[in-house]
Amino acid sequence: MDEVEPVSAGIRRVGGQVRAEHHTVGVVRTLPGDVNELDCACGVTLTNGPGWSLDEHLRLHRAEVKYEALLAVAHPDMPLSRTAERSPAARALDALLAGDTVAARWAVASVDDAARQRLRAAARDLLALVDATAHAGRAADGARPDDRADDGADDHADDRSDDRADDRGRTGRPAEVRPAG
Repeated sequence: MDEVEPVSAGIRRVGGQVRAEHHTVGVVRTLPGDVNELDCACGVTLTNGPGWSLDEHLRLHRAEVKYEALLAVAHPDMPLSRTAERSPAARALDALLAGDTVAARWAVASVDDAARQRLRAAARDLLALVDATAHAGRAADGARPDDRADDGADDHADDRSDDRADDRGRTGRPAEVRPAG
């Protein structure tokens, strides 16, 4: 039987990586209302608030990043709390929904090529799902696919990985959205 390392090399590297990538840069900026800001090397702007200090924000930011990095290198069968809402893609989507393209860009800036491909495939699937549910909503209102107004829902047809002319097929129901890949 193979001997299991007490701590894997990946886990050991995480601490140094986090310290190297998440240190403060620049000087503290004082804003109106006793708000202080300081930038992290990763692009996150750290702030103080009514119930926390700038130092606390930095420490928790590093802890959050370290936890996510540890999850990324942990054995996949290890029983841990792995929540999708903290993934880079989910953080990017949250930022985009809030209108913050800079935060979205930072959320996905460090993903590797394989993760970037999965993210692109998921974005295409999400677009297809949004379009399919929009078409289903119009069908529920009595509109046929050929009668629908041009609302821009099909503007992204070239972005889709399939060549379906209509999301419904012959059944009148939205097509199943298949994961890309």
